[in-house]
Amino acid sequence: DPLFLILSSVSKTISSDFWVLQFIHAVFVNTVVFLFIKKNTKNIFCGLLFYYSFLYISFMCEVMREACAVSMFLLGYEYLKKDKLVFFTLFCFFAFLFHTSAILLLIIPILIKLKLFYL
Repeated sequence: DPLFLILSSVSKTISSDFWVLQFIHAVFVNTVVFLFIKKNTKNIFCGLLFYYSFLYISFMCEVMREACAVSMFLLGYEYLKKDKLVFFTLFCFFAFLFHTSAILLLIIPILIKLKLFYL
């Protein structure tokens, strides 16, 4: 997972303490999730409540690489809605570079092209 390794290396150059990595990670992931909720929901506070209730602790403490991959997917989701599949695929590739399970996201553009998946 090379992008997470780069993120870890950048945080280690700032300080060898783990909290620096957690802080950089938290700023990135929470900013992306909050912007996604703001753009895609009518009830922003309800969306934030659900995020905090179900995913926040997990994303911030346990599954940091997966949270970065989810953030990359959420950044690419706007391009998916606009039917710009090349840019969406690029963000899916960046998600894959954070966590290998994100390779499954590359199926979405194929399903859309085959008219098996609609937004």
